[in-house]
Amino acid sequence: MKLRTTALCAGLLTAIPSMAQVGGFGGPSILTRGTRPAGREGMRPIFFSGSLDLNGIYGQGLTPPATDDRGALVDQDAYGGEVAWTLTAKRQARRDSFFVSYGGNYQGYTRATYFSGLNQMLNLTYSRQLTRRWTGFLSQSGLSANNIFGTVPLQSTDEFSAQLPTSQSEIVDNRFLVLSSAGGLNYQRTARMAFSFSGGFMVQQRRSEALASSNGIIGTASMSYMVSRHQQIGVSYSYGTYYLRRGFGETDIQSTMFTYGRAVSRRWFVNIGGGVYRADSQRLRQVAVDPFIVLLTGQTSTLAVFRGIRQGFSGSGAISGRFRRASIDLRYQRGMSPGNGVYFIAETESVGATAGYETTRRWSISASADWNRMKGVTQDLGTATGYGAGVQTRYRLNSILHLNGSVHLYRWNLDTSAFNRNRIQARAGITISPGEIPLSLW
Repeated sequence: MKLRTTALCAGLLTAIPSMAQVGGFGGPSILTRGTRPAGREGMRPIFFSGSLDLNGIYGQGLTPPATDDRGALVDQDAYGGEVAWTLTAKRQARRDSFFVSYGGNYQGYTRATYFSGLNQMLNLTYSRQLTRRWTGFLSQSGLSANNIFGTVPLQSTDEFSAQLPTSQSEIVDNRFLVLSSAGGLNYQRTARMAFSFSGGFMVQQRRSEALASSNGIIGTASMSYMVSRHQQIGVSYSYGTYYLRRGFGETDIQSTMFTYGRAVSRRWFVNIGGGVYRADSQRLRQVAVDPFIVLLTGQTSTLAVFRGIRQGFSGSGAISGRFRRASIDLRYQRGMSPGNGVYFIAETESVGATAGYETTRRWSISASADWNRMKGVTQDLGTATGYGAGVQTRYRLNSILHLNGSVHLYRWNLDTSAFNRNRIQARAGITISPGEIPLSLW
């Protein structure tokens, strides 16, 4: 494993652009009755919220990292049950704020017990106003999922956590672990101009040794400027190093991005970005041996160090609309990613849309659709293309009990193989959600 010490130090001292916004998630604090001595600030409450779901589930297209007796990929479907829960806590004080969200579920399948198991996800962020101009933050995230539908959707307070790999990008169903830590500083130079500096590391691990697992160190520096009340421009530079955990392989990725954001109206918001990236990769690849050497040794292939450089366009775009009973979000992303187990480092491109509508005070419905394309940088595996769509609905019986139901479909195509897999998961059940509860603990 080769890591450039200077580059890693620079990566840890640089920052992710959107992290300048960390710290505004706590909302207004209110004073509650307490027993502190007179003359001291009253206790700030911690706002707790959570939910408990009891669901029946059905999965189709479940794919373990194994083959059957004929050498074909396994494709299973099964019924089962699920217990899911979420817990969120947030606290906003005069100079610091704290946010933690934890969620999990246990899925049990009747015929495909390999896919049964516990799935968990945790996000934790602490932010503090150090001086009038400087703010510091720390962020910790973790994910453990047993299949592609096992991820627990949780709110994120920073872009580092929001952009971490999820189990939905996996092609096969296998225990998938992600752990990340990040920290940084934000500097408000003027009322219009701000800088942010941060860095972090990420660990990806997959249970199957047939799939690639990797570690990464990432950092970014950014500047944003408010042109007017409704417009903002920015520029960022990021650096990351990713390396294989079981074998020789390393990729250095550098990216520069220019961004522009605008509030088109009271309801519509637009954010776009564009730039370039450069990926410098090294890893071992199997190559054919010269026919003369084959005659002498009988060895038909050997391992050689491969080095490749990939450069290209990186971009992003988002359009959001907010209405009294409805919302809509459109998004586009292009760049590099640490892969999904089959691909070590991949060039990715995605388009997605999400819409929600509250028909009445009791009933709400939302729908989503997305398209993803992934192409390996150091592997000749061709292109993987994914298509997905989903619908979910909720009906409120009273202030605590809700009925819920959802259907999600996904399809992966690999153009260099016969792997064309349709995946479906449906669930229906009841949700217990008491709402937000303020408690004064300290």
